Amino acid sequence: MDSLKRLAASAVVPVVVLDDAKDAVATAKALLAGGVDVMEITFRTAAAPDAIKAVADNCPDMLVGAGTVITLEQCQKAVEMGAKFIVSPGFDAEVVKWCVDNGVLPEAMIATDPVKDLEWADVLVAGPGIGTSEEAKETLTGLLRASHLPTVLDADALNLLAEDQELMELVREKASKQPVILTPHPGEFLRLSGFL
Repeated sequence: MDSLKRLAASAVVPVVVLDDAKDAVATAKALLAGGVDVMEITFRTAAAPDAIKAVADNCPDMLVGAGTVITLEQCQKAVEMGAKFIVSPGFDAEVVKWCVDNGVLPEAMIATDPVKDLEWADVLVAGPGIGTSEEAKETLTGLLRASHLPTVLDADALNLLAEDQELMELVREKASKQPVILTPHPGEFLRLSGFL
């Protein structure tokens, strides 16, 4: 199974901060024993590169990625050490492009110019973790208006959609021009369809 499928199948991806790379293998084995086969080791400490290498070399059943990656150099080092995915707290076009060009899964929070930052993307996925605040609604509305990408709406995006008729109309308009996929669980489906 490739990295994307494994990440998609994971119920949880623990974010692991290690001060000593010697703890990496034991941590990975404990996670595997608990049924978790994906982990993100953050670059918040100097131990991260060696910790990623230790897990990649000694725990073949663990899909290990690198988190809190903020530079291309960190990204390249993480991949050299065995990371299969990269998580960045902000958007860096150079990091994302390098990941895409080298077959590494990038995840980047879009915090600067959302429309420009989406130039590299094939699809817009919105929802998980964005919350349901007024600011989240404004961000989602802006992305939907500006993006010409196929769109997947999930989780919090569906909650916002269920609460706002104007946003629902915007999604209908967008769906007439390009694919829009809604991924509700049964409760979200009932709210969206007006039964709750």
